[in-house]
Amino acid sequence: MSLVTFLLKHHVKAGIQSKAGRTCLHYAAASGHAEICKFMLKHGAPLNAIRQDGSTALHDAVCNGHVAV
Repeated sequence: MSLVTFLLKHHVKAGIQSKAGRTCLHYAAASGHAEICKFMLKHGAPLNAIRQDGSTALHDAVCNGHVAV
């Protein structure tokens, strides 16, 4: 989490998207990092950001078996 905190402290936008439309929240959810997801949401990560394929971070969490996320 210290890397996430560092990036946000240095004004990296929580909602920045890759060319495919993935945000940091998509990556954290897909990896099962529930605490990082909560932290990102608290700091402005868009909950319903949609990737080019139409999926959200919630889809990534569920498809990877991360029910806690």
